[in-house]
Amino acid sequence: MRHDIRVPPVQIHPMRSLGLLSVAHAINHAQAVLLPLIFLKIIDEFGVGVVSIAFLAAIGAFLSGMVQLSYAGLTRVVSRRRLLGFGGVLSGGGFALQAFATGLASFAIPNIASRIGGSPQHPVGNGLLAEQFPATRRGFAISAHIAGGNVGTVVIALIGAPLILAVGWRGAAIAFGLPAIAVGILILLFVRERGTDRAAARASGTVRAAFGRILRDRDLRWLYLTAALGGGGRGLGVVNLFALIYMTRVLGLDEGTSGLMYGVLIVFSVPMP
Repeated sequence: MRHDIRVPPVQIHPMRSLGLLSVAHAINHAQAVLLPLIFLKIIDEFGVGVVSIAFLAAIGAFLSGMVQLSYAGLTRVVSRRRLLGFGGVLSGGGFALQAFATGLASFAIPNIASRIGGSPQHPVGNGLLAEQFPATRRGFAISAHIAGGNVGTVVIALIGAPLILAVGWRGAAIAFGLPAIAVGILILLFVRERGTDRAAARASGTVRAAFGRILRDRDLRWLYLTAALGGGGRGLGVVNLFALIYMTRVLGLDEGTSGLMYGVLIVFSVPMP
């Protein structure tokens, strides 16, 4: 006799997912804003040139972006929960391990690992929220997720420089690395997903076919081109680093003044657009 065992549907909790992803996003942005201040410290401590730091920042940004591109295929076989959870652990672990560096090489390895670990936050996080929230609530969910990142941006812009003065750059790296690990573990433990998007993506054809459909859509081509060109001149990362280097190394501003100006620059970058 055959007995059919009905598997209960996965119980998702969209607001729980949104809360954890928003906190993770805040930490992700906080690390990005804090990192240029740390870079200035290691230039002096490790005796490295500005060019070396610029290349390190560029390599981290490039690899993070390339890994983001791979999520088009990875999310078809790996759950978003795992990508976000393990990514958070890698991001936080790498950021904290920077504190134990003794030179540029031992700093660069965990730094790049941390950048790669934080790469799922935007594409994979927004994708998870889009799956869990109904169409009428997706705008709210993604906006709240973005707002979480902006909170991290503003908070660390205000306290980043004073924090480094108080506990040193190594202490600051640990202080913002450990919470990312904790949130990553919480995502693994408490976020659930049904996988309907993953199944639909596999059923729709290959990744190459999906990219082909995007490239054949004129509106999407313009949208992607605009995003790619705009990405070089806005947001967190390399541009902020060069602004801080310009203030300290070219204008010769002292640490307190440059920290204050950097904080003002970051804070007003949130509401002004």
